[in-house]
Amino acid sequence: MTTKLKPPKSVAMILGQIAGNLEFLQACERNMPKGKRIVAVRADSAAYQAAIFNRCEVTGKLFAICADQDAAVKAAIAGIPESDWKRSATERSPRRSIA
Repeated sequence: MTTKLKPPKSVAMILGQIAGNLEFLQACERNMPKGKRIVAVRADSAAYQAAIFNRCEVTGKLFAICADQDAAVKAAIAGIPESDWKRSATERSPRRSIA
């Protein structure tokens, strides 16, 4: 059996994807029907980028973006006071909370 390995992504390719995520969000904003706006963004870890977080903050969007739960992420989550956690308004699962 032979295995083909994918070549590693180049820095330019990775940076292109980062820019592409922000550009995609901005294009969606521009193309919303008149009088409508995007109020929430949900994305996988490919959108785990400061540019996306900043765009959501600046434009007042709620956002949920998946992240690898490495030591730094776990430490940040542990540092959120219990009083800051709230049930999600649209939550279907009773186990999920937002902060």
